[in-house]
Amino acid sequence: MKVAYLWCLLLLVQNLNAQRLGTNKEYLGPSRCWGLSLTPAIVTRATVTGDKDIYHVKTASQFGGEILINYNYRFEGNYALIVGGGLNFLGFNFDYNIPKDMFNPPTEANISTNGAASREMNIINFRVPVELERVFNDRKDNEWLIRAGGSLLFSVQQPEQTSYEIYYPNGGPKPFLDRYQSNNNHGKIWFGFQLLAGHRWLLKKNAFQAGLKVNYCPTKFVDGEYHFNVGSQPEHQGRYGVTGSYIGLSIEYILKKSPSQF
Repeated sequence: MKVAYLWCLLLLVQNLNAQRLGTNKEYLGPSRCWGLSLTPAIVTRATVTGDKDIYHVKTASQFGGEILINYNYRFEGNYALIVGGGLNFLGFNFDYNIPKDMFNPPTEANISTNGAASREMNIINFRVPVELERVFNDRKDNEWLIRAGGSLLFSVQQPEQTSYEIYYPNGGPKPFLDRYQSNNNHGKIWFGFQLLAGHRWLLKKNAFQAGLKVNYCPTKFVDGEYHFNVGSQPEHQGRYGVTGSYIGLSIEYILKKSPSQF
């Protein structure tokens, strides 16, 4: 009888411990593993200050993404610390349309970016994220997860200056737009914040996960100014900025050392 009571007590303790860990598997202590993640994303549009109606200046959301190598340290049954490093690839655009009659003399057609010509994908940042992960087990070989954290960002890209010109018949080029932009937050480090919610499939030796990732950056690390000088029209200038905030689908392949790593 005493053996039966002791056996029931052990089962109860084991069940309570499993509930506390939120998992169907026995927690075997800290685990460590590496992962490679890729996140194609939609980047928020650039913001423009100044009179946008004169030359129909506008921006739109563009494609971008990130690629990271992550180190996963599970220090508790359903909690892990994620430290990563990698690159962000961001796009933005700067569209305008100038009626031909605004030039002196008038041009044969309107001067326009037509959307695609203004897209720029040369913005690359280094990213170092630190995140806390919480796992919720669905089945023995499946997990739901939430990650939240912050990132340190920096860039070594140099400032850019671009001049746009038109060519008249029997005449030389005439500039009508100058742009200058800093791509690296004027040489300073900046910060971002991210949140990921997704699902992980535990394979025999490794793991695969996918989820929705939201990245928010309050800093306009791309800081630009533009200057229109069109024929008989008054000179016009303004500024634009890019934060790099985005939403995307994050996929990650995780290399487990053994089936007990998760």
